[in-house]
Amino acid sequence: MKPGISLAMIVRNDASRIERALRSVAGVVKEMVLIDTGSTDGTQDIARGLGATVFEREWPDDFSMALNWAYELVNYEWTFRLDSDEWLLPGSVELLRSFESREDVFAATIIREDYTKDGRFAETQAVRLWRTCPEMRMVGLVHEQFSRDTLERASKGKQYIDSAIRLGHDGYMEDALPAKHRRNLALVEKELSIRPGNKYYESERVRILYLLNDPSADSENQKLIDDLLAIRDQDVPPTTMVTGPLTLVLDRLPDRELKTQRTSDILQLARGWCSREPSVTYAAAKTYIRRGDLRSALDALLDLEYMSESGDYLRSGFAHPAMLHESLWQNLALVAHQLGRKEIAARNYERLLKFDPSHPFAADNMAMLLKG
Repeated sequence: MKPGISLAMIVRNDASRIERALRSVAGVVKEMVLIDTGSTDGTQDIARGLGATVFEREWPDDFSMALNWAYELVNYEWTFRLDSDEWLLPGSVELLRSFESREDVFAATIIREDYTKDGRFAETQAVRLWRTCPEMRMVGLVHEQFSRDTLERASKGKQYIDSAIRLGHDGYMEDALPAKHRRNLALVEKELSIRPGNKYYESERVRILYLLNDPSADSENQKLIDDLLAIRDQDVPPTTMVTGPLTLVLDRLPDRELKTQRTSDILQLARGWCSREPSVTYAAAKTYIRRGDLRSALDALLDLEYMSESGDYLRSGFAHPAMLHESLWQNLALVAHQLGRKEIAARNYERLLKFDPSHPFAADNMAMLLKG
């Protein structure tokens, strides 16, 4: 393989965004390999005009197959995957380029900022950069992934690391999302017919059912949670995607179930398997507050505070910035105040007032704290 980085991408009918995606990496990658699966809007011509090599293939109804076609066609030492509704953020250009000289790494995750219509974003994490080799092939008809076995075989003694490379992503702002969710649900269910019991795809199925407001979502999630509780003695979860079902079951817990043994077991599972996941930790903290267990809530909120200050956390689920900023500061200040942990309460009231000088209760509570 020649030294340098290849871009690999699949695309179909994204003429309005393909230029943004390709220009974001044009100064870093040595080639841009695109598989077009049937565009009728001129996407291919735009991509070719920007220097991409475009191969036209019929859509196989299988995302991993289409992506693996692209991976087979790259010619450089590193492969970088990008979707057409994504772009490399300017501050990450040199970070990406630096991997050309990394002899100790075989693959790296990136952080994707998933923008929403309210101007905020959630963070997700995925393997998008790796040393080009025939072992690195994805599996899954949809929400494709590299299996753990694949990553282990391909590593050849080199490291698998979490990088600080960031992508922007606005695909969740589309009006056509419900149609995409229905398409993805059909592919997930097809995947589960091939590999029944796969917890990654069972978790994805539940997530999509909620996105579609399907009336069966809650009952399907409860079945999945029962399956996870049955294997809670395992040291690690069957998939990092369990963050979604665990967060959802805690966030939607009715008052009558707050103090049941099942809820205690779910909380133990969440705190054990997902201790570095902000979304699950935040859901657990809120549940402890609802249960009146302020000491356990404080422990979870302090874990979140560490994540916020250090940036050291996993992003397998959607990590919304507010749960590591204003929502965290408010809950942590109030819980610490009630438990008499004045130093913790004070620093979080101060953060709230710095964020919003007219915060409705932070100034008054801070005054009460200092007076007491």
